[in-house]
Amino acid sequence: MLGHNFGHVSSVCNYNRTLLFCCQVARCFFAVPQEHYVDDYCTPDFKIAGAPDCGAATALSALHDILGLQLESDKHKPPSDKQVFLGVHCDTSHVTDSIPYVEFSPSAGRTDLVNEMLYNASKQGLDQHTAQVVKGKIGFILQSAWGRVARAATQPLVSRCGKKPFLLPGRVQPPPEGTSWTPPLEAMRGFLRVVFLHLPPLRWYLVQTAKPKVVVYTDVSYDATRQGLGVIVVDTLTDKRYICGGQVPPDLLAWITSQRGDLKTKINQCELPAVVAAVMTFPDILLERDVVFWVDNTTALSACVDGYSNFPDLATLSNALHLLLAGLRTRSYFLHVQGKENCADIPSRVPFVDIAGQQVLHPFLLSKVPADKLTIDGIYASHRPMLFPSRDQLNQPAEFLLFGDSRCS
Repeated sequence: MLGHNFGHVSSVCNYNRTLLFCCQVARCFFAVPQEHYVDDYCTPDFKIAGAPDCGAATALSALHDILGLQLESDKHKPPSDKQVFLGVHCDTSHVTDSIPYVEFSPSAGRTDLVNEMLYNASKQGLDQHTAQVVKGKIGFILQSAWGRVARAATQPLVSRCGKKPFLLPGRVQPPPEGTSWTPPLEAMRGFLRVVFLHLPPLRWYLVQTAKPKVVVYTDVSYDATRQGLGVIVVDTLTDKRYICGGQVPPDLLAWITSQRGDLKTKINQCELPAVVAAVMTFPDILLERDVVFWVDNTTALSACVDGYSNFPDLATLSNALHLLLAGLRTRSYFLHVQGKENCADIPSRVPFVDIAGQQVLHPFLLSKVPADKLTIDGIYASHRPMLFPSRDQLNQPAEFLLFGDSRCS
């Protein structure tokens, strides 16, 4: 394109500036909600009466003719309510429903391409450039479909790209990267095959959702005598409240030690399993809902928000969490709550006991802090046994994607 200097640091900004100008003109003069990604246009349009569209694409083409810029005609797609844009299948066929929504999912063509590239790399080796290409394709289709899914699982690929922001189990620095195909890369390839096959479409509603949100509080109490988790769930649709708690299983603590060594405290590592346990314990309530998670530990909160961590144990747990949420088609939001205001602190500190066939917080221990008893009495929550992720499940993370189907069918 005339006037563009390719190969300079400023080239990308210079190039995108032209596309942004064309989008702004289309919006202001043609009333077309135009958008672009680098040199690809996404042009929304409408059907009126018997016409196939309202001429948005024609107007955009005319604008480029005026500017002396030529569009590639072979890249143009006829108007449709289902399109594949940059490897993401976009379905707008439900925008006229009583509760309108759109859905996004990785396209079969793009996932097949990624699988083929990884297969070839497993036979021929994976160099830095190919790793960067694959990482870009994986990141775009998964970020566009389910946000933070599989970010942690692609750590071996990130390492091969020349960036090593993480440690191996035992806080060991990764070895120098070559082009050989390694067991972690093969594990990632198998994981992605399962994710691409079973990942449900991401649904976003265009109006208020059919069901109001679910609110989840999680917390951990960690000392030499107790490693307790606590969860309180509020379903604003039914105004029902639920509570659960329990001790971190020994095999999970042993797995954390195998990943990080013998830490002085594992409270950061236990805060994230509390969120995972909340999702595994209440999948029927979280299914296809907007869910707000309140967490008071910033390390765990960061892993929840980013879907990634530099530490292998937190990365694995974060990966499990987002696979669970994707399988349940849950739209999640993670926020920070001050420790003293976190009601889940109570079931994390006070154990449950059986009284007349009912699981209740230990009355004597609960009454030691009158404010705790008042809070629990006011919440009036129903108990449900807490379900934890097992060590075997963490070694087979793709199982979390299918967890909701087995529990909510």
